[in-house]
Order: sequence, then structure tokens, then C-alpha cells
Amino acid sequence: MLSPALGGLIATHAGGWRAVVFATVLFGALALIASLFYKETNLQRDPQAGRLKTLLSNYALLLKGSSLRSFSIAIACTYGAMFCFIAASSRVFVGQLGLSPTQYGLVFGGIVSGMIAGAIFTNRTIMKFGPEKIVGIGTSLVAVGASLVLVFHELIGPSVIGLMLPKMVLTLGAGMVLPGAVAGAVIPNPNRAGLAAGFIGFAQMAGATISGLLLSRLQDVS
Repeated sequence: MLSPALGGLIATHAGGWRAVVFATVLFGALALIASLFYKETNLQRDPQAGRLKTLLSNYALLLKGSSLRSFSIAIACTYGAMFCFIAASSRVFVGQLGLSPTQYGLVFGGIVSGMIAGAIFTNRTIMKFGPEKIVGIGTSLVAVGASLVLVFHELIGPSVIGLMLPKMVLTLGAGMVLPGAVAGAVIPNPNRAGLAAGFIGFAQMAGATISGLLLSRLQDVS
């Protein structure tokens, strides 16, 4: 939520896009240094876990569960909707609606704050409602938010408010789907928790990749 606003400030006051790239490299280097101090918490590691045959066997067993497949589809589609916004929003808000980079960063941060609200709600209620219900509510909000974007566009045309408010509904749902889907995948697989979480992460990035490709083919470049 903070990074777009920070990026806008850097771009505006510290040397343009080159300064943003330099800051990205700096943050990446800090993350790399932090990873060097990571300590493995699994005291009963399987030396065969990384072998291809073992991985394929474990994935086959993992994917037999219909719940994992359902959660994977939910998170892939949700993050696909999110990534369409992430990839195209700067062109719309800055290029079409005339916001400055700093203003765009603040608007982006405001929209993504819906994810924080959704994640907080999920953290407090997932044990009460369960992952299935949380993800069901979240995907419904994602669908409603995406639909409202289209409705507002047709009624009033492109506008900051007409895009920002529906997208906050979408990110609110996404904030429920992302942690809910991970929990739903991991809880039934305590002995393969890392594998389940990894597959959910793969599904999330696959959804982003597919949506990005579709966006590049469908966008109006005129």
C-alpha cells in the first residue's frame, strides 16, 4: 500500500523513473541480505523432498483433494483481476485522468487498503466461518467490484471516484480470498503445508500472468 506512494514521491522529487529503479534495486538488495540470516525451522527435513520424482508424487497426492483445486482457481482468478488493475491503472489514472505520480500513488494506496481491511477481517473470523465461506464471500466481492467498474464507466465515464470506489470493493474481497485460500489449502495438508502453499502461490502468479497477457491483447491503444 505504501510502495506506490513512495514510488510517486521518488519519481517526482528524486530524479524520475531512474531513481525508482535504483530504489527497487536497493530494496531488493536489503531483502537478499535479510535472507542470509534466515534459519530453517523444520527440524525433520526430508532429504528426498526436492527430487523430481518425490515432488511429482507429492503433488499428485495433493491435487487429489478437490478443495485445493477450488482454492487455486479462486486465488488465480482473484489475483488476475487484481493484476489487471495493477498493470493498467497508471496509464488510466496518470495518462488519461491526469493525476501526478504522487497523486496516483496515494490513490493506488487507498485502493489497496481494502486488502488490509479484508485480511484483518479474515484473520479475526476464519476460525468461526472457515476458509470456504471466507473465500466465497471474498470472490463475491471481487465480482461485485469488477462489475461496478463497468457500470460506473458506462454511466459517468472514466473518473477517479468511479474507478477508486469499486476497486476498493474488489481489493476488500481480494484481501479475504488470498489468505483464506492459503489457509484452506494448508490446513487439510499439515504434512505437505509448504507444498500446498507453494502451489497456491503458483496459481496466484499464473492468474496474474494470464490476465496480463489478456490485457495486452484486449487494451485499446488508440
